[in-house]
Parts: sequence; C-alpha cells; structure tokens
Amino acid sequence: MIGTTTPQIARAEDGLCQEAFARWVKNSEGIYRTQEKPGSAPGEAGRESCLPDEAARKSLQRSLFSVRRRCEAPDAGSEAENTRPLIDINADVLTSAPICGQQRAAAFASPGAPAPVDPNSCLALTQRGAVYWLENTRCQGSKVIAVVEIKLASGVIKCRGHTVSAEAKLGTTRPNLNYECVENGSDCTPRSVKGIFPYCSW
Repeated sequence: MIGTTTPQIARAEDGLCQEAFARWVKNSEGIYRTQEKPGSAPGEAGRESCLPDEAARKSLQRSLFSVRRRCEAPDAGSEAENTRPLIDINADVLTSAPICGQQRAAAFASPGAPAPVDPNSCLALTQRGAVYWLENTRCQGSKVIAVVEIKLASGVIKCRGHTVSAEAKLGTTRPNLNYECVENGSDCTPRSVKGIFPYCSW
C-alpha cells in the first residue's frame, strides 16, 4: 500500500485507521525499551518492555487516543473493525508497562510510605487521618484531570477518574496516581482521558 496514489490511500496522510495505527506502532517501537524482569535470571526469556519515563507514557497514550478517534470515524475504512481490538490491547499494555529501572509493583507502596515525587506533576497525594486526598499544589488556577488506581485486598485494581481544581477526596485505601494532565480543551479533556482509560469510572 505504501507508494500507491489511489484517492483512498492518498487520504492516509490524514490517517486512515490501519495506517494511523501502523504509524503509532512504529513510533512506539522507538520509545519502548527492554529490561530484565525483577527477580528473573539474565537472558531473553527474562526480559520485559518498559518506558523511559511517565512523560513518554502520556505522549503515547495521547497519540493512541487520536488513533482510536480516527478508527471510530465514518471514513476509517473497512479494516477499522479489526484494528480497534489491537488499539485496546496496546492501551492496556501501555497502562501497565513499568518505568525502566522500577519494579512494576513499586506503585503500590506499603501504607505510610512516602509517594514518589514527579517534578512535572501538578498533583500531590496527601493523607489526613485515614483519608487520602489529591491536592493541586503546583497548577493553581487550572483544572487537572487525573486517573487513580486502588488495589483491593482481593488483588483487583479499581480505576477512577477525577477533575481536580483544588483537591479531591479519594478514600481510605492508598491509591496510585496513574495519569494526570492539565485540562486544555484539546488533547486533555474529560472526554479524551476517558478514551485513554475507557474501563475507569468517573
């Protein structure tokens, strides 16, 4: 299909579903890294994909959401029905991929452990008594859209989205702040973030 000049493929510059997804995959391959799985013996069987930092995860999530919208458009093409499940799979992998050099389970620290500080983060996770809160400490005057995960005693992870102006009450179970962005009316809106995390409640 590359190099053809038919009218249909010419529109691929604007992103037909399958080609938009293929471009996303090629881009993501240049961002993902590999590392030894914690606790595994050295060797290829003990390796896993990882991301260099949270900024890379957010960038890939936003671009994948754009691909999803392209594949839901009326002119997405007949291949969209087969491509959409692949987008969902990659969204799940992207959400769960560890940051290189960090253990996957590190996000769910023991109760009372200090939360890691992201210098680019607007939000801070705080605790008052038995209750956890998200506080907008660095982006006052802006709304921050956040996704938090809570690991239940059963091992099930529940996901919830919040829009935080000043603070948001989370509950008594220590959460993990999985994603945040400053609402801007374009690529960070409640709708766009719901598209990245369709399985979360709001």
